[in-house]
Amino acid sequence: MLNKVGDVTWHYHAGVHTFPVQIAVQYKIPLIIWGEHGMGFLFGMHNLDDKVEFTKKHRQEHLMRGFEPEDILDDPNNKNITETDLAPFYYPSDEELAPLGVRGIYLGNYTEWNQHENTKMLIEKYGFETFQERQTTFNLYEKVEDFFQDTHNYLKYLKFGYSRCTDHASLEIRHQRMTRDEGIEMIRKHEYKVRPNNLDSFLKFAQISEKEFFDSVDHLRDPSIWKKNSNQEWELLDWIGNHINDDGVDNFKLPIIEKWYSLKSSPEVNNRTIKSSDEPITL
Repeated sequence: MLNKVGDVTWHYHAGVHTFPVQIAVQYKIPLIIWGEHGMGFLFGMHNLDDKVEFTKKHRQEHLMRGFEPEDILDDPNNKNITETDLAPFYYPSDEELAPLGVRGIYLGNYTEWNQHENTKMLIEKYGFETFQERQTTFNLYEKVEDFFQDTHNYLKYLKFGYSRCTDHASLEIRHQRMTRDEGIEMIRKHEYKVRPNNLDSFLKFAQISEKEFFDSVDHLRDPSIWKKNSNQEWELLDWIGNHINDDGVDNFKLPIIEKWYSLKSSPEVNNRTIKSSDEPITL
């Protein structure tokens, strides 16, 4: 899916929103409960107050990036992938779902989903482990289960000119824990022109060269934000750092309610230090 949508995480987004529905049909379970509605929490047309439910349409258009397993099988470049390999990603038919009345809801619709406070409680009460440092964002506790998240964030930057650090900064500004100026500085540090060390591990894992990696995503770059210069190198046409003092910005700045601080667990966990730029951890 790197060449199709510039995404190295499609398989688990597809799996986590398909396989549970398969299990619900197989064992006649009418109710599926996920955690938070991720797009309602971070960005998009809904927020958590809308109490949206899981839908087949949302899964297909957003979580699956518009692709289904059939699209992979039809791709001549994927000669070694079989229908059996893709079994966890086939969504049940309407005929299978309708008699059970399967619904998918989100826990965040019924209890306040404050990621910052939830993580603070998990660190203090249960010894939750965070990253100790990170390149592509200042958030040290989100996506700790995903070794290639920094590469995933970088791909978003290459396509759209912004990445997950912008999402995190926007979230902190909305919660009035961080000022707009502080958020832009975080983006400058963690996102703008940052190539993650993690990418080298991904290239080794995927057995591709750095040139193949960049060539695979070039056709996905947003032409309204990226262009090639006279040296045929990609240049970003604009970014939020160019708009710090735009007219009218001061009229919409929010006061700080609670000062942002980095949530980070103790670095000594089983005699190891968690770093997103390290090789995968073997326990």
